[in-house]
This record gives sequence, structure tokens and C-alpha cells, in this order.
Amino acid sequence: MRALVRGNIFPLFIVVMLLFSTTHLRPFDNDDVRSSSARDADGIPNIFGNMPKNIDGTFYDVGKHSSLDLQYGLIPHIAYYDLSNGDLKYTVYDGWDWNTTVVDSDDDVGAFSSLVLDSEGNPHIAYQNVSSLNLKYAYFNGSNWANITLDEAGEVGSYASIAISSNDNPHIAYRDETNENLKYAFYNGTDWTTMTLDGGAYNVGEYASIALDTANRPHITYYNQTAADLMYMFFDGSSWIKEIVYETNSVGKHTSIDLDGDGDPHIAFFNQTSNDLMYTHKSEGVWITETVDNTGLVGEYTSISIGEDDEPHISYNDNTNSLVKYATKDNGTWIFKEIDEDGDYNSIVIDRYNRPHFSYYSTSDKNLRYLSGSGPAAVVVDSTMTQYRGGHSMQLDSNDVPHFAYENVNVPGSVNKGVSYSTLNVTATLETGVRVWDTQTVATIGGGDASNAFGEGISLTLDSNDLPHLSYRNNSKIQYSHFDGNNWSHEILSDSQGSSISSIKTDSTDNPHIIYRMNNVLKYVFWNGTGWTTMSVGPQGNTWHALDMDLALSDSDTPHICYWKSASSNMGKIAYAYYSGTDWVINNNVISDGLPSLSAVSGRYCDIEVDHLGKPHIAHDYHNGKLAFSKMNSTGDWNGWVITENRDVKHISLALDSLELPHISAYSGMQNDMIYSWYDGENWRLRESGLYHTNHIYSSSDWGPYGEIDVDSNDSAHIAFIDWGPDNLIYYTDNFDIGLRDSDGDGTPDADDIFPTNPFEDGDSDGDGVGDNTDSCPGTEALAAVNANGCSLSQLDTDLDGVTDDVDSCLSVSGTSTLGGTLGCPDSDGDGWADDVDDCPGIIGNSTIDRSGCLDADGDGVSDDNDTFPNDGNESEDADSDSVGDNSDICPGTNISLFVDASGCAPDQRDTDSDGISDLDDSCLAIPGNSTMDKEGCPDIDGDGMSDDNDAFMENPGEWNDTDDDGVGDNGDDFPIVHSQWQDSDGDGYGDNWGNGSWNESRSSGLPGEFLLGAIQSDYCPDQFGNSSTDGIFGCPDEDGDGVADLLESAGEQQVQDNPDNSSLTNDDTSTDSSGDTDTDDGSEDTDETSGELKKLLIDNFDILNFALGIFVALFVVVVTALTFRTKSELDKLPEDIYKESVLEINGKKYVPLDSMIEDNDDWEYDD
Repeated sequence: MRALVRGNIFPLFIVVMLLFSTTHLRPFDNDDVRSSSARDADGIPNIFGNMPKNIDGTFYDVGKHSSLDLQYGLIPHIAYYDLSNGDLKYTVYDGWDWNTTVVDSDDDVGAFSSLVLDSEGNPHIAYQNVSSLNLKYAYFNGSNWANITLDEAGEVGSYASIAISSNDNPHIAYRDETNENLKYAFYNGTDWTTMTLDGGAYNVGEYASIALDTANRPHITYYNQTAADLMYMFFDGSSWIKEIVYETNSVGKHTSIDLDGDGDPHIAFFNQTSNDLMYTHKSEGVWITETVDNTGLVGEYTSISIGEDDEPHISYNDNTNSLVKYATKDNGTWIFKEIDEDGDYNSIVIDRYNRPHFSYYSTSDKNLRYLSGSGPAAVVVDSTMTQYRGGHSMQLDSNDVPHFAYENVNVPGSVNKGVSYSTLNVTATLETGVRVWDTQTVATIGGGDASNAFGEGISLTLDSNDLPHLSYRNNSKIQYSHFDGNNWSHEILSDSQGSSISSIKTDSTDNPHIIYRMNNVLKYVFWNGTGWTTMSVGPQGNTWHALDMDLALSDSDTPHICYWKSASSNMGKIAYAYYSGTDWVINNNVISDGLPSLSAVSGRYCDIEVDHLGKPHIAHDYHNGKLAFSKMNSTGDWNGWVITENRDVKHISLALDSLELPHISAYSGMQNDMIYSWYDGENWRLRESGLYHTNHIYSSSDWGPYGEIDVDSNDSAHIAFIDWGPDNLIYYTDNFDIGLRDSDGDGTPDADDIFPTNPFEDGDSDGDGVGDNTDSCPGTEALAAVNANGCSLSQLDTDLDGVTDDVDSCLSVSGTSTLGGTLGCPDSDGDGWADDVDDCPGIIGNSTIDRSGCLDADGDGVSDDNDTFPNDGNESEDADSDSVGDNSDICPGTNISLFVDASGCAPDQRDTDSDGISDLDDSCLAIPGNSTMDKEGCPDIDGDGMSDDNDAFMENPGEWNDTDDDGVGDNGDDFPIVHSQWQDSDGDGYGDNWGNGSWNESRSSGLPGEFLLGAIQSDYCPDQFGNSSTDGIFGCPDEDGDGVADLLESAGEQQVQDNPDNSSLTNDDTSTDSSGDTDTDDGSEDTDETSGELKKLLIDNFDILNFALGIFVALFVVVVTALTFRTKSELDKLPEDIYKESVLEINGKKYVPLDSMIEDNDDWEYDD
């Protein structure tokens, strides 16, 4: 029962309905899942898929001489004789309905009809004109039927049998009653040929049956009435061969032939002597014959079909028991099934899944019937459940797979009762060939409490993920259970005391809604996302007696409820309620013109569904046990129908199909049987005796209670119910066959049709979305975009230039261009470059870089006109014009006036010794160096900038010159041009060294300097800054700045003059003041004695001092001259055009210019 009915979706069907399906996701896969297989009592898999259905003959005697064939190995086509009207009729099942056509109604025609389908699925029929006793042939050409008389020479056409060749030419075997012969007719593509095959002295040709092998050669079996033998003839390619197959006793009537994969014949026939069904087949040239069935009078109206496994399948009559039976071999053993209670003129065909299909004439109903072997009609799901009230529920999922929930009194591992859940395992069913049910325990209750009605009143619904939600009774409360894909969860509804029956549905967000009865009050509860919301439907205090009630949700999730409103158990009406959003709207007596209110009981059992307009449909009992249906119309009023008279109907279930037409199942308490009814849009259809029509498959004395119905995507009914005898849960499906719906009528079932609504297409071999009949480009690569003709750009060549459109740059113009990213464009000079990008369109060229398609002699990509080196494939440009190509030039940017080497480098760009100094500036080309001062690029060990060749101190980075050659570098020499001086301790410009030997004794040992013969500019007072400069006393304090040392001032000028040799004073620096006392240089008056001694010393040494002074002057002149010459040599190194600086420093000494413009190096002088 479903409120939301699936529409016209692409049909997928389960094994029971759809063995096409190869996979199914089971909603659980736990350790406690147990599997069971559905088998009959004799252990043979139940293979039949529906109750036999009357296809034609409601008011007439029709169906004799039925002949069946399957299009695509699935779709049933049947030809048969309408005895009442004397017509040849034909019907085909399109997946929804049987479409019946009167093929021929001239005279009394249609007896001995035989049907075959050609490669296009078009029917061809051989039959007899009963009025004229002629052989006729009818065929459908795809648009219209045509018929002709093939043979009218005498009384002919009985026992006609037709086969068709691989080139769709018909072949017919038949009986010539006039001459008692076997005749044969065939069509060669242009004309018909008719011939007599056997006869003469024998009365032959009855029960003729024909088959063609893969070479289109006919094989015919027939009955020799004169000899009472089974006969066989075949054409070997050049002549006809005749054989007596079996001649023991009287045999050979009701013969039927088919060929296996090797072309060997298999024949079923009747043994008239023993009244047995017999079977023979030829193996390696030898006939092997056996009795198949000898239980009574069996074997008339035989029909044989060989399956894909080359095993025989035979339908035949059991006249003793008035049955249609079926026999086949399973691993070498014959197995048997009962097809129906009665039937003649059987025809059997095996489909591509090796399942049998039957057509036959029902002798009791005088109707044409059809039965398919697509799945079980009635199969036991579980034999351990209980018969307690409402102990099961069933629903189909989105793949039409059935799911069951039921009360179970024998749950594995449970002390007492439990709830079980089962679904069909499609994969295992396909693998094993028998129905495999996966069963899981939902919940159990132990303790041996038999009074606890655990699981009673169970209701099942599936959410949008096909996961189950259950509501059921737990003692006196309602329990809710849900499976999330991994585990079951459970919850007892707290406000449900005194409840027994419930109904559950899930809304558009998969939240559960439940109704139940609590203490005679109807309750409605739903999960709001965070908790349960509970409502009472209707006022409190009323008595609600609900033997049955049901809930449905509209597309907008509005709840609709049907129930029985009663003041006692013997009175009451069908009631209906829905929630308006604020209040419950209640109708306590649903009546209509068709169902007026009566005093009798109505509505004890009901089921409700809601259509897409939100209108309720209710199936219910009416007036003491009639089956009725009520529907709210667009005005809000009710329309009602009585479907059956009193059948004491109970346990009513309703489902709406894709057209929202009702299908109803109910239990007839009067007949102890199941009722199934549906509305076809005009009339109510009814099948009241399900048990009668299936007792040849499943035997029971009472079945059908607590039925639940659902319809699949093919609008076929599925019903689950209880067999009260053994307490079995039974599942029944009423579908004809799997995948037979053909929405577009193109002959391909929707299940196999890639384009189920396009009658001109059914396949798409390359999967590009364009049907094979339209697809001009088969084999399109996966996922490629295609046009309306199924061609991708890589498959098209619009301009027919051999370049596919996906890479053709000029789709509408043919061309041969291949270069420059422009394929398939015009290329007048044929050099591969399209004319619109070719810079030299009239010349076959190969340039690619500067210009396209121009001459390029050296093939370097640069056209010759722009190539500086047109014959050098490695060079094309010379940016610095040094005649060395840029690719080889390691010194780009060379001055154009400079000479370069083979690498393109001028001297100022070369660095031969790789020391970072160009050869132009490098004084040591072959030796790397770091000197920068005197010359560049030469070795400089101490890194002071002076090359080692000119560095007087090679390992001293602080010194490099020694101008005065005194062994002290100029940087540390206070007198760089005075050989005898290098230190000036007091910084007054006079050196510490002395050259006067007389100072050796008078000079204090603590003073700086050393005795150096010839030393000049000696500081007489090396430890005192002084500016004295006369009298040979230099560097001593001279306070009055007269050049005379203060130490001499005290001796008086005369005293100094009296010392004509200018001998130095003693180192005691004493003098005598006017008083005659000695006066030291500290400013105090010395004693006369000291002054006298100094004076005497000066006088005594005057000649020596004077001589020394002369020598000193001479040496001084020599030294100054030498230094001047050296300094001049340094200056000579300066550029001649350098402008004067205010001061020029050489070796740390300053030289100032003599005038404002330096004309040459002689214009500099030293400035200390």
C-alpha cells in the first residue's frame, strides 16, 4: 500500500517480475541475516510467474489451435482460432495489454493455425480455410496484414505447421486429406513451390510439425496412420530422406519437433497404445527414445521446445487428471509441473532466459490462455510466522523488489516471539535459479510470555532510500523500529497504552507518521525532526472500534485516515479524516450515490491511498461483506462502487497504479480464498478464485487472509498474504513476464530499449545518445559531443578535405594546409602554410620564425631575406654587428669599431685568465690576479691592491711602498722620503733618530729614537712638541716663536754667538741666569755653576758642531734631491691631462699645486 505511486518510470523488474536485474542493494547485510530458498513441496524450484490468464474469450469460444512464438526471445505473439466467429485471430503483448487483431474473417477460417516470427518480429501464419478446406497463409509486412490461398487442390491445409528461414522465407508442412499425403510448400523469395513428400499407399501427414536447421533445410515429423508409426523426413541439400523413427505398437500422434544447436531433431509424441508421453532425439545418427510420463492418459497435444542448453521442454495434456502439464530435464532427470487445470492445443516456447511460456485453450472457460515462467505465482517466503491478527506487511521498493515485515513465533535465538524482516536477494536468486530470501531479526521478546502479542498489527513502509520503518504492537503499546542501513533502532511510543493496530508512512523528508488506537481513541503521531508530536483524531470520549484502519500521506505530507467508527461491534460506518493544518476534518459516514448509507455494517476493513490531486481513494467492505470502493471527486463529494456481492470480505488492501487506477486485494471469508480486483478505466475486473487457479502450483485449503497489495512499475500486482493452514507467509505476483512493456511499440521491450519512447530506435551501440538507426557515425568515442546524426567533430569532414572537423581550421573550405595550427585550409603553393597566414603564398617556403612559408636555405626557420647568416643553420642574427652570430657570440653588445675574436669578444670583453678583469685592463693576461693599485689583474698575495711585483711588503696588506728605503713602509713612516727618520713621537715634524754622536752620552736613555749616522731633521726634544728651528736645536719648545729653543734663550744670544760651531747644548739643558745661578729648562733659576759648565761645553765643542752641521747640510741636499726625483717619478705616472686637485696625496703625503692648472708633473711640490 503506497500513498505515493510511482509513475511511468523506466521498468526494472525483480526476478519474480524482472530477472533482467543483476544487482540489488539489500538494506542490510548483517551477521544475523539468514537466507532461504523458495521451493515446492517436492523440492523443485517454483518457476511459474503468474496465474494463467484468459487472453481472449470472455463471451466466445476462442483459443483452439493456439500457436506461440516469442519476439526477441521475450514478447509473446499468439495465433489462434475463434470458433464462435470463424476467424483467424492474432494477439501480441506490448507490456501493458494484449493487442488482438482479426487477421482473416472471410469464410470460416483459422483452424490449424501455426505462427512464426521473422527476423523483424513480423508474424507469419499458416492456417486452414475451414469453409473451402484450403491452405492459407497470412503475414504482416510491418504496416498491414495480407493473406493468400496457397493450395486449393482438394481438401488441404489441416495440421499446418510453419517455419521461417534466415532470409525470412516461410516453409509450411501440411496434410492433404483428399490424397492422404504429406505436403510441403515454401517461398523462394519470388514464388511459392508446392510438393507432395509422402503418401501413396500410406495414409500419412497428420500431426505434421516442421523445423529448419541453420542451413535452412527442413525437418518434418508426422504420423503414418496406416502403419501407426512415427515418421521423420529431412532435406539433405539434394534430396529428401525419410525415416521411421518409432514403430513399436501404435505411436506417433500429437507429434512435435524442434532442433538443438547441432541441428539434431528432438521429437515429442503420444504413444496411443500405452497412453504415454514419449520423447526421442537423434544423436550421432541414432534415435534414442524414452517414455517421459506414463501416469494415466498423458501425452496428447504435445509441443516441444529446445532450450539454450539443448534440453527438451514439453507441454502436454494429462487427460486422466484434466491438467495441462510441463516436463523438462534437469541433469538428466525428468521433472514435472502442473500448468493448469485443463487445456488443449498447447504451444510452448523457451525464452532467452531458458524459461517456458505457454499458450493453450481452456476447455472449461473456452478461452485462450497464456502463462509465462517469469517467476513464482505463489511462493513461501517464511514458514515460521504466526497467524495472529495483522502479523505481516509488504511493500515494493524503487526497483520493484518486495520487502516483508512479519510477526514470527520461531525467531532463531529467541525464547518466544519476534519481528522478522525479509527481502528478495536478486543476485543470489539469479545465481542459484531459486528464490533466495534474506531474512533479518528486527526485535525479539523472551520470557515465554505467550500472551504478549509482540509484532501484532505490524505495518511496513520504505523511505526514499528504500530503508524500512516499522510500527507494531509490543504487549499493549506501539513500538517503532527503523533500519538505518547498518543497525536497527527501536522506540516504544509512550502515549500508546492499550494499542494493538497501527499504520505507518514516511513523509517527503523520511520522517515517520503513525496512527494507532489507544483505549478506543484514534491517535496520530509523527516525528518532527527533534521529537514526537502526538494528536488525538476526533473528540475524546467517543467509542472507536477499529478492526482496521490505514494512513496515507499526500504529496504535501498531509495525513489522510480511513477507519471504522462504531458505537458497538455490530454497527458502524466507514469514516475518513484528514488534517487541515489546524484541525482534523472528520467524516463519520462516507456515503455516495453508489454506496448509500445502510443499517448494515460497513467499513470494518479499509485501506486508503491519496492521488496526486490530494483526493482520497478508499477500498472497504460494505453492507455485510461486499467489496466496495469510494473515491472523493473534484467537488468534494464521494463516488462509490460495489465490486462484488457478499463474499464476507476482510483484510482489504489498496494500491494505485501509474494511472492512479485502483488495484484491490481482499480475503473472502466465505470462500477461504483471495480476491483480486482492478479497475481498467471502464470496468471493474475481478478474479475471485486465486487458489483455484494456482492449486496446481501451491496447494492449500485456506489462503488469502491479511493480504497486502502493491503494484510495480509495470502496473502488475504483487500480493503478500497468510496461508492459515501451515502459517506460511505467501508472496504472489500477477505480472505476465519480465520486461515486456513496449511503450513505443517498436517491438523491443522497454527493458531492452535504449529509446523506449522512440519507435524508430531501440539501440545505441556507441552510447552517444543517438540511436543506431539514425547514427551516421557508429563507434563514437565515449563522452564525445555529437550532432543529431550521432557524429562527433572527430568523425565529421564537412569540406571533404580529409581533415576531420575537430581539427579543421576551415570547415567550409577544402584545403591541404598542415602547419601553423591551421589544418585543412587552402594552400596554393603546397608548402603546408595556409594562404591566409603564408607570407610568401606564391613560393614554396619553409620559414617559420620571422615569416611563414618563405625561402629558408639553411632551414633554421628564419627566412633568407631576414637571415644575416642565410647559409648557417645555427645563426640568423648579429645584434652587435661583429660578424659573429648571436648564438655563438658570448660577448653581445661589442662596440662596432673593435676587433673581436671567434667568440665575438673584444679585448675589453675578454678575460683570458678569468680573474674578473678584462684583457684590456689586465696587466697580467695569463695569470689571474687581484691587484688594482699599480696595475690591474696581477698577483697580489696580501690583497692590498699592489701587485706583488711592486709591493715592497708582499705579505703585509698595510704596506707596499718604502720611498726612503728605510725598511719602514710609507703608510707607517712619519718621514716617507727621509731615509734616516721614520718616527715622530711628539708629532712636531722632527724625527726621533739623531745623527750627532755627541748626543749619545748626553741624551737620556729613556728618549725615543736611535742613533743613525747622518740622520737629519733630528728632534733634540723628541718627547716634547716643539717648534724651535735654529741653532741646530730642532723640535724643542719655543714659546716666543723666534726659532730659538727656550732652553737656549736662558744662555743669552751672545753665548750662542760665542759658539760659532753651533755645537749643541748638553742634554742637561742648563743655563746661568744674570745672578750667575744655574737655570734649568723648567723655568727656575739654576745655579751659576751649571750655567758656566754649559757655556764651557759649547765653546769647547764649537768646531765639532760646526763641522757636523756642514756634513748634515750636504747630506740633506742629497736626500732632498733624491726624494724629489722619486716623487717626480710617481707624478710622471699620472695622466698628462689631469686637472689639478687642491691636494694630491702620494704614499700618504700631500702635494699641493704650484699654480691653478697642472701642465706637467713638475708643477707639484711636497707640503708637509
